[in-house]
Amino acid sequence: IVSGSSGTAAAKKEALEAAGVKVGKTPSETAGIARSVLETADHREEGDGRAPAQASATP
Repeated sequence: IVSGSSGTAAAKKEALEAAGVKVGKTPSETAGIARSVLETADHREEGDGRAPAQASATP
């Protein structure tokens, strides 16, 4: 989020959240979100009927 030549980190975070992407405030929170998404994906593969997580990334 903080690298690149245009847009602020706050603007990028806001755009991602508006698109439905969960964005962590800290590296640890981001890791927790990633873990949750991966665990949800594992359960979907097992066929437990849970709805898929929204893990889209918009460039």
